[in-house]
Amino acid sequence: IIRVAIPDTLSNQPRLVVITQKHLRQESITKEFNIPLQDSYIDLRFLPEGGNLVAGIEQRIGFNATNRKGETLNIEGVLKSATGKVLDTIRSSKYGPGIFVCIPEEGMYVDIIKGLADNKRWPLPTDCSSGLCLSVRPINSSSFAVEVQSNSNKSEDLFIAGTMDATLLFSQNFTLTKKKRFVVKTDELPSGVAQLTLFSKDMKPIAERLFCINSDKHLRYNIIMDSSTYKPGQETKLSISVSDGLGNPVEGIFSMAIVDSISGINPEIFTPGIEYTLNYHPYLLRNLPPKVLIRGIENLTDSERDLLFLVYGWKKYTWDFN
Repeated sequence: IIRVAIPDTLSNQPRLVVITQKHLRQESITKEFNIPLQDSYIDLRFLPEGGNLVAGIEQRIGFNATNRKGETLNIEGVLKSATGKVLDTIRSSKYGPGIFVCIPEEGMYVDIIKGLADNKRWPLPTDCSSGLCLSVRPINSSSFAVEVQSNSNKSEDLFIAGTMDATLLFSQNFTLTKKKRFVVKTDELPSGVAQLTLFSKDMKPIAERLFCINSDKHLRYNIIMDSSTYKPGQETKLSISVSDGLGNPVEGIFSMAIVDSISGINPEIFTPGIEYTLNYHPYLLRNLPPKVLIRGIENLTDSERDLLFLVYGWKKYTWDFN
């Protein structure tokens, strides 16, 4: 007698339970085997930079694959045209999301060749006939470039603004014909996440991008202890040094808190400090994976940080309500 029970795959630990029962000389032998079941559910989303996928214009497109719980999954796939021509190979990055560059056209899709969703096909968004796209690229540590492009030859009056913590950093009115490029100097700007928004002439948001500026201006704290554990009442010496993003020592007034580990404080549980509360976008931190927050946004490379901001800070504006 073989009985098979398959619990709901939405549970935390889906598994296949096989119970075998054998009768031998009126003796009953029962064995139970727990065979883990791998949930093949996957949600793969393509997120064009700035929010809009525009046909005929080379764009950077971020992607992110997640399971039922919203946890990131590593995948590998092949980008193909509508006719099946191979255009590129896409791979997840260290923290899950990935990015590729292409010129969007109708019918493009990705064949997953490695990961939970292998042998599955995922089409790119189809609303890419016309529109405006926004792109942000770093030039050096003290400047970045903003590009606005259109696949139409028609001139448009637009407005672009950069804000941080509801404070306007810069703004510019301009007329767009195909392509416009701005260079923004960051020497006099604070360190943090700037929200760059492109508006139409009647001030409707069209595209948006979160971008970290002056990431090399943050402080680094290094604390060295003379022991890893201490007895109650035991004295200790701490060596504390503070440097800037380039490793140069800095001076200032700092505060420090010491908490007993018995109180339940776990260093692996992210707790935003002053820098995160003041310098980073309010909804961005809630979207980032825990492993990114534990490592620290300031400890990421520029390319890693920019990709995470593109994906987890992505937003699309739609004004067609038909």
